[in-house]
Amino acid sequence: MDQNRTYAKPILPLRDFYTFLADNRRISIIFILISMFCVGFLDYVTGEEYSFSIFYLLPISFAAWSMGVKTGVAISLANTAVWIGVDFVIDHQKYGYSQVSYWNSLVGCAFFVTVSVLVSHLSKTMKLQKAVSEIKTRMVSYVSHEISNSLTSMNLVLALLHEENLTSSPERRNDMYRILDGVYSIVRQTSANFLNLARMQEGKLVMDKKMTDPLKIVSDTAALIKPLIMDKALDLTISKYDTAVFVLADPDALLLTIMNLAGNAVKYTPKNGKVNIRLILENRKVLFEIEDTGIGIGEDELKQIATPYYRSEEGKKHAKGFGIGLNLCREIIQAHGSSLKIESEKGKGTKISFTLPVFYEDGGK
Repeated sequence: MDQNRTYAKPILPLRDFYTFLADNRRISIIFILISMFCVGFLDYVTGEEYSFSIFYLLPISFAAWSMGVKTGVAISLANTAVWIGVDFVIDHQKYGYSQVSYWNSLVGCAFFVTVSVLVSHLSKTMKLQKAVSEIKTRMVSYVSHEISNSLTSMNLVLALLHEENLTSSPERRNDMYRILDGVYSIVRQTSANFLNLARMQEGKLVMDKKMTDPLKIVSDTAALIKPLIMDKALDLTISKYDTAVFVLADPDALLLTIMNLAGNAVKYTPKNGKVNIRLILENRKVLFEIEDTGIGIGEDELKQIATPYYRSEEGKKHAKGFGIGLNLCREIIQAHGSSLKIESEKGKGTKISFTLPVFYEDGGK
């Protein structure tokens, strides 16, 4: 263990230095140019004694890895120009005729460009693999998160079925069965959506968009969170328009989003509080709003609340979780060309909203 720490220490500053350069393009280019001319100077000073030409690959490889193939090729040509300059001043004298210098530079240029293209391709492939690996990890977490929420709902419904005398109320019993059926559908849809590798491209979620009725999404959400609402004696209000409107969206992903947002509203709202779900039609857009009278989010935490695995200190006290649900919602909404808007004040509740353009209304596009 101690040996591993000893070897790791020198690597960390180098990694931090590389990260700093990768994040600052201007400084990176200056660093590359300085490196290039340092190699050229050493090549010039050593003359016939040693050859430093191979070290031109250092700035070339760094440029290709961190900035892409175009920059890598440009730096390759620049290094070739420096190499030719050094040859004209010193190296061509040892050959007796300058054509050898031209030939060496031409071969060197071809070699530099080839290395640049290969390094750039390797970098792109590794970044893609890293992105895909990260989203696979997040997908497993998302599925775990949704199954956990669904099991909570299922457990509450089963408790009600055991505790209440439903033999005299077939309608209420059928409501419970419908909720259980809905929970099953959520688990099935979640597994199908986020464990299907065909829905990923370059590490991003891919939506299967089709004509979707927002009213049905909200209605299904209300049915699924009903056990949670009843358990905490919350007042659920649903405001919606009466027009037949459709949006272009992935219905499963949109339901998952509204379920997450509404579930969070219920989770972080104390007993006897209020949860409002609104659908507002304005300017050929459907506005989705979920508002609660819960614990709220402090101003200093608002910017971090939708990042993966982040949970507010107050949120940790009120409910268990992984801190991934809101990040999942944000990614889904971004994949639909929109964005989540979060308004909150500590102790006074939260309102989360987003809009989707109307795709079809009253028989006309």
